[in-house]
Amino acid sequence: MGIETMVSIWPQIDWRSENYEEMKQQGLLVKANSGIDVQMVFHGNNVFLDATNPRTRKYVWEKIRKNYADIGVKAFWLDEAEPEFTTYDFESYRYFAGLHMGLCGIPWWTTDIGGFHGGNIEDPDFRELLVRWFQFGTFCPVMRIHGSRNPHKPVINKAGEEREGTGADNEVWSFGEDNYPILVRYIRLRERMRDYTRSVMREAHEKGHPVMRTLFYEFPQDEKCWNITDEYMFGPDILVAPVVQPKVSSRLVYLPEGAPWTDLADGKVYEGGQVCEIQAPIEKIPVFLRDGRQEYLMEAY
Repeated sequence: MGIETMVSIWPQIDWRSENYEEMKQQGLLVKANSGIDVQMVFHGNNVFLDATNPRTRKYVWEKIRKNYADIGVKAFWLDEAEPEFTTYDFESYRYFAGLHMGLCGIPWWTTDIGGFHGGNIEDPDFRELLVRWFQFGTFCPVMRIHGSRNPHKPVINKAGEEREGTGADNEVWSFGEDNYPILVRYIRLRERMRDYTRSVMREAHEKGHPVMRTLFYEFPQDEKCWNITDEYMFGPDILVAPVVQPKVSSRLVYLPEGAPWTDLADGKVYEGGQVCEIQAPIEKIPVFLRDGRQEYLMEAY
């Protein structure tokens, strides 16, 4: 059926691994200048690989090559790229999601739609968050719903040990009858964009253009574009303005100078170089087509 295996590779190593002691002795793990080493507790006790060390990269690749690549596995998913520290100090950590990553030459950035940990599938606030996140995810390089939802159920192994619990349902029909058709609509829109998305991916591969692009990447002469952080271009032709606040049904959108913009939802055309208040009920994310391009998407929307 043309399906190939992809291996998920994590940047940490369990204390019980056959490779742990060798990597520790060779200095291939992340160490602290003082105190205990950087570690995480997720699937057992783990410490992080020091990917900044070229010897670590060589060591790990040899393991991957021998155990996967040499027997035909060609696709690898580098998971846990945050990385996931034991103590998450929000006063210390600051992440600016996908626009910076694209400018830095990493085009395949994405998030787990809905976040990985938490989120009760019966909670109306979480359902709203998931819908808005799903709409945003439709216009990310990789559209991926993934996560361990609440409520959890404990899992006991044969030894009687309680392991990581199993999460609640996480399919698109799991978040309420009203939200189900909204999510399906965006799945179909993403599928309708397949040819466009692949052309943008090809640009990223061959020329280094980001998939998610800051407005100033496409409109460098428009000074206002250099200070906008909550809108972006998905490829060269689609402007996306996600809804990032709860309980809102409209938002202001700046449309760059140098092009007319067609609202994907209703076909209304706006001149560039202006701020517009755009209606955004729960079923809609403001999306605009540059110069009316990709008009075939309007049929799917």
